Amino acid sequence: MEAQGEKLLQDLVAQEQSLVSQVKEAETQAAKTIEDARATAEEVKARAREKGDTVAKEHGDKANAESESAREGVLKEAQADVDKTQAQAQANMDKAVDVVMERVVP
Repeated sequence: MEAQGEKLLQDLVAQEQSLVSQVKEAETQAAKTIEDARATAEEVKARAREKGDTVAKEHGDKANAESESAREGVLKEAQADVDKTQAQAQANMDKAVDVVMERVVP
């Protein structure tokens, strides 16, 4: 009977050691899974940051292009107004010269 008790005790110790080993392996696997998840999260965060930077740059470039286009439009309109005013001034100058010449040289 005592041999049977000793055998049961040895079986229990072996089973406990097996369970301890399984728990340690599970803890190791859990730590690896957590580390992998952290690494994946960092990669996702880096890709998201890059994409955000790219999108922000694209929007900035688009806004700059639109503002440059608007600026060019305003400058073009202003130049057209200047040209028109110069043409009117020249016409008025020519007319003034004609009037003066008519009065000076009858």
